[in-house]
Amino acid sequence: MTDFTTTDFIPDKKKAIDPNILEAMQLLSRSIDFDSMRELFRETFESKNQTINGLLSPGLYLFAGEPKIGKSFFMLQMAYNVSIGESFLGFEVPSPGSVYYLALEDTKARLQDRLLKMFGAKPSDNLFLATQASTIEDKLLTQLDNTLSGDRDAHLVIIDTLQKARKDTSNPFNYSADYDVMGKLKSIADKYNVSLIVVHHTRKQESNNKALMISGTNGLLGASDGAFIMYSTDETKTEFKVELHSRDHEFQSIKVKRDKNTLCFYRVEDEADTFEEKKDELLEKVSKLATEEHPVWIGTATDLLSITGAEYTPNSLSYYLNIKSRQLFSDYHIKYEKGRTNKTRLIRLTLIPQEKKVINFDEQDEWA
Repeated sequence: MTDFTTTDFIPDKKKAIDPNILEAMQLLSRSIDFDSMRELFRETFESKNQTINGLLSPGLYLFAGEPKIGKSFFMLQMAYNVSIGESFLGFEVPSPGSVYYLALEDTKARLQDRLLKMFGAKPSDNLFLATQASTIEDKLLTQLDNTLSGDRDAHLVIIDTLQKARKDTSNPFNYSADYDVMGKLKSIADKYNVSLIVVHHTRKQESNNKALMISGTNGLLGASDGAFIMYSTDETKTEFKVELHSRDHEFQSIKVKRDKNTLCFYRVEDEADTFEEKKDELLEKVSKLATEEHPVWIGTATDLLSITGAEYTPNSLSYYLNIKSRQLFSDYHIKYEKGRTNKTRLIRLTLIPQEKKVINFDEQDEWA
């Protein structure tokens, strides 16, 4: 195995397109831009930090539950914890960030009372709340665009509720309208790489598939990246389950209870109902190559095969790591890069330290 240093590593760069080829591509612009499967496997895509590890990634989500079940309290708790970087229901919040909460069914006085009861006199400077905003069909998208464009540390936006944010709700069974309104919100979430959660309600009809209980058409869920479904499991409505249906995370069913004093939720272990994703053994082995003592590892795909004992060819291993690079970053905080020397194809693994910021709740003003 050859030893390589950072000075040996020349990162891969996309080659400039030949003007003649570019002209030909423009002439063919009416065609669909296909990639072969091999070309797709050669690509790596930017890794995204999760808003809440294992629970919430950047993208558009629904949070649905029956009326008066405690959806707003649940959302306020998530908003507060993300804003201060504190774990939520046992799921790690990687770092604090700005959270924008549109409490469109509340008043400022009610919000003030709720927040004090839930969190005490410990305000978060990263949590911003509003009780009025425009509708999605009118100026809400522009308002969100203007807000998020000026905040590079935005992590989460919550719209509570969808009903209040929509202008026309006269036809509740219009798939196209549902898909379109959610698609507009998703464009904001994707543009600013934030999590955007829309609070909604479920219908009265029961179903074994809780996702089918979301009120409206399947267009709401179809245009979203995921959905949280909250429902009570006892008559007193103090015990609940929250199901997560997501494109980025495995299905989860989380059992929670509500504290009678603070009205906050806490998780109750229920292993039978929670899907535990099986660890990727190859990524586990690869992750151990970049450590705090030696944060950078550089080598060839052949070197990796020798170390991990994986039953791949060098090319197949490269394809696999290209595709898994985002998981390698989100789960192990290791950045994966492809590069070369003048003669050899190389892989660089870099451990990115995760500094946990600390929020100081001491009152900064002499008088409140």
